[in-house]
Amino acid sequence: MPGRPSRRGRTAVVFFGCRMKKENAFESAVYNALSRCSHRGVLLAAVSGGADSTAMLLAAAEARARLGFVLHCLHVDHGIRPQMECAADAASVQELCASLAVPCAIVPIERGAILKRARTEKRGIEAAAREYRHAAWAEEACRVGAQRVLVGHTLDDLLETALIRFLRGAGPTGLSAMAEERGIVFRPLLSLSRTEVLAYLSSQGVSFRTDSTNTDLSYFRNRVRLRLVPLLDGDFPLWRSAVTSLVRTQTEAAAFIAGESAGRIVWKQEDGGITALSTDEELFFSQPAIIRQEALYTAIDRLVAVGAGRGPAGLSVDSPRRRPTEPRRTVLRHITSGTVRAADLGAVRAERRGGRIIVEPVRSLAAENGFSVVISEPGVYRAGPFTVTASLSSGDCAFSVRLPIILRPLAAEDRIILGGRTVSALRKVAASLQPEALVIVVEDREGIAAVLSTSGGGKQRILIRDQRNEGADYAQSVFFSILLQRGYHA
Repeated sequence: MPGRPSRRGRTAVVFFGCRMKKENAFESAVYNALSRCSHRGVLLAAVSGGADSTAMLLAAAEARARLGFVLHCLHVDHGIRPQMECAADAASVQELCASLAVPCAIVPIERGAILKRARTEKRGIEAAAREYRHAAWAEEACRVGAQRVLVGHTLDDLLETALIRFLRGAGPTGLSAMAEERGIVFRPLLSLSRTEVLAYLSSQGVSFRTDSTNTDLSYFRNRVRLRLVPLLDGDFPLWRSAVTSLVRTQTEAAAFIAGESAGRIVWKQEDGGITALSTDEELFFSQPAIIRQEALYTAIDRLVAVGAGRGPAGLSVDSPRRRPTEPRRTVLRHITSGTVRAADLGAVRAERRGGRIIVEPVRSLAAENGFSVVISEPGVYRAGPFTVTASLSSGDCAFSVRLPIILRPLAAEDRIILGGRTVSALRKVAASLQPEALVIVVEDREGIAAVLSTSGGGKQRILIRDQRNEGADYAQSVFFSILLQRGYHA
């Protein structure tokens, strides 16, 4: 419950009562976990003031002398909750650190910055907050020379994450177990439940802070924790062991797929640098679908890691506002299945070109509005700054395409055939653009079908594929009309 932390009745004497057995079991589990940490000269504990991270800090402080590491603490104020509540959280962490002789840093994020980013990028507040938090961890770790950041995720968090990813349609990698150690992050509480955390804090006489947003059902994780988990506990009491088994199986499957992908599909650096990667197209498409998808994710991760400027510790230290968007799995499946020749995948673009699969960073006119939307049937779609109505009726922007098609921003490297010649789409479009114009590419399996814009306040077609250069497949294509509108509509 909320309150200032205190440490009552601590003693170094070992008793054999039930209470001391629980305390020793908890601290022993954390000690054993920390002994497995590959680098522990200096460790940075990320502490929110909640039960999990508070218990982690206490147990880590107990283990530091025996394991010989230096312990620092970092508290991140996300600037989301009321200012008085955030200030009380920070004061609580600082007081506890002072009692443990642990240096403590408080990092405030500009108030409203996370909420603004979530609204701008049409994403969840949790995801936006996570990126700011991870950037703060990386920067503080560099400042104090920490090799690892300790995070208080418990067994309950592992199970909740598995449920969340299952509900979002994750594959084997997404359903894999939350790693104890990954990059700069180390999780010493993964074998311990939230019940064990609370029992340990009670035995130590240490209070903790309660986040007022923990009961806010607008957060996906809170709905899983407060609605789905109690339902499963009541009607399916064995669900925890079943999900744990699932996670272990998927971890093994993901490791096998990653190994097979790395052995079968090798990415080479284009032009002697790492600004683009490529692999043989024929070899790529000769592999099973899941191997192709894993290989493409591997290439994306390599390029994103370089573009984000990852430090030696393994986390990006750049501003999270420059962090690229995640690739859309639906779009990725279309490029790996061969139904389209090119697609934007968040931070990068994948394209079949010259007998190679080439993956390179996206450089577009709409860099801050990156998006990729697959259209497989008529309907109304959201595509970056556009509302797109796709219908079977003709209109001002009517043209024929074979489904599926992809809508994405225009990129500097895009080429289109006009008058029998291959020309730069960007150069052609630039002359027609007016300030604040919105530009969108319509792409199918043959390449770019059209480049559309709302330049001049009206809806117009800037470029369209030369009909004389269209293949025989277009005899059976669908006649589409694309209507572009500024803004989103319910």
